[in-house]
Amino acid sequence: MMTIWIKLKKFDLKIKEILKDQYVGTYLHGSLAMGCFYPKKSDIDCLCVVHHDLTMDQKEKLMKVIFELHQCIPNGLEISVIKKEYCQNFVYPTPYELHFSKMYASQYMQNPMKYIATMHGTDKDLAAHMTIIYHFGKVIGGQNIKDVFCPVPEQYYLESLYYDMASYMHDVENQPMYVILSLCRILAYVKSHLYLSKEQGALYALKFLPEKNHAIILQALSCYRGNQTMQVNDEIRLFVKNVSYMIQNNQ
Repeated sequence: MMTIWIKLKKFDLKIKEILKDQYVGTYLHGSLAMGCFYPKKSDIDCLCVVHHDLTMDQKEKLMKVIFELHQCIPNGLEISVIKKEYCQNFVYPTPYELHFSKMYASQYMQNPMKYIATMHGTDKDLAAHMTIIYHFGKVIGGQNIKDVFCPVPEQYYLESLYYDMASYMHDVENQPMYVILSLCRILAYVKSHLYLSKEQGALYALKFLPEKNHAIILQALSCYRGNQTMQVNDEIRLFVKNVSYMIQNNQ
């Protein structure tokens, strides 16, 4: 874990050198911030905050150091660059200056300049990321979290979760472990107003859901913690359908 932090600190110094007076800070969310990071299964999730719009030159230099770090992490890096004004005066969906995750790696490698020129817009997921940063985030470098971020209104945090959940019946075909654990985490918030990691969400669901669901949850948790992969089947599809319905209808 110390090695990862050293890499993140070096990464942040490179960002600061590129951005200079534009730099506000780099903030960690996700599994590493919430104490359940498993290198073979977890990615690293960051937000970089800036004062103003990025120039193309800054974006080009940032993407080089972002992709360099991404290649050093077994399960990749996800990062968005957002302006401080949206951290303090929240807008939904939240505008971003630049975004990267492993799903865009091949797109970036094929045409870096086109990627840099087009990768900006708004993202509903940022409401969830900013919520976790406000409550559990870690400062990699820069200003304190409470000096940068305001609480995200609950309605937008929930909408962000529902937006992500809308694709789960499709996503479960290729990512059953991720979908099951994410549903458990969303369930914990909807039912008990708890902000939990995937691992903590699974433990919550084991107490909340009927025993007939426990084997699937335990299998997903075991895969998350270990080296095995999870294969989708009809039982898992039914679990996703039923828990999604329970969440959406708050039953």
